[in-house]
Amino acid sequence: MREFLYLAFIAILLSLPLFTDAENIKRQNMCPVMGREIDKSLYVDKGNKRIYVCCAGCKEEVKNNFDKYAAQLENEGYNLNPDKNKK
Repeated sequence: MREFLYLAFIAILLSLPLFTDAENIKRQNMCPVMGREIDKSLYVDKGNKRIYVCCAGCKEEVKNNFDKYAAQLENEGYNLNPDKNKK
């Protein structure tokens, strides 16, 4: 029984990722307002978060409702820290 538990423990450890690779960061590629592809030159920063948008109209919308869109994107698994999204 002890050997079985030891092997099960080892199997669990081997199935876990050992570190977070930069390749595994979910990068934003769609505008949270319109759902279109983002323009990397258009974004809104607040604190240590950055939200990319597709157009000037969406940029204004995100400026006015930043927390709403940040929560939406983070709930979808996106990392909004611009330093970690560089590539």
